[in-house]
Amino acid sequence: MFEAVVEVEGLKCWASEVMEGRRASMTVLECRASEGGRSVQNWVEVTAEPQDVPSLAQEIRRHPQVVRTDLAMLRSGLVGLVKTKWCPVWSALKGQTCAVRQHRLAPDGTSRLTIMVSGREALGRLVEELSGSGARVKVLRLSGAVGEAPLTPRQLRVLSEAIEKGYYDYPRRIRQRELAASCGLSSSALSELLRRAERNLLKWYEGKAGPGTAGPRAGSGQRLNHRNA
Repeated sequence: MFEAVVEVEGLKCWASEVMEGRRASMTVLECRASEGGRSVQNWVEVTAEPQDVPSLAQEIRRHPQVVRTDLAMLRSGLVGLVKTKWCPVWSALKGQTCAVRQHRLAPDGTSRLTIMVSGREALGRLVEELSGSGARVKVLRLSGAVGEAPLTPRQLRVLSEAIEKGYYDYPRRIRQRELAASCGLSSSALSELLRRAERNLLKWYEGKAGPGTAGPRAGSGQRLNHRNA
């Protein structure tokens, strides 16, 4: 398992076009397909000069790729949902054993992606997908590499989907049986798959942290439960 930081130049999307030439920065906190897969939900946080916030919000709403917005205007920027017809990063991630932890856009339109990937081959496929759209891609940093990935591709895919759909949120945004159906699994198979993934991640983390680093102790009240909420 790796954490990779990737810089992407020339990636044309609604966000880079809106940000181009502005004294502002944008972070895409989460990007996922909407129900039915006909659009993409982008949860964003924008930092800008107070006098630029209203015009920036208006430009986002008017962009031809934007379907709907639900943005709160703050003194220092914007925060909220931008629903779009398409997203090149989300499109490149489809079918890959990767998950984006953070997507930051600079004023010059350059994107910096922090990504969890299952291995070098998965990272190579993602770079190839992004480059295929005409962008220039550079891997800036790799960290957290271990001899073997703690998660199988199947475990990573299901765990990523569980996180994206809000299974680990409080309160949960999706029930176990609904998540199982979207993954094409039975409820019991999903529960077992997530338990193994969580156990493997904890073992991997303890191995990185070294001796003396303990996870939640029995009786501490920290317990993962996969029963339907």
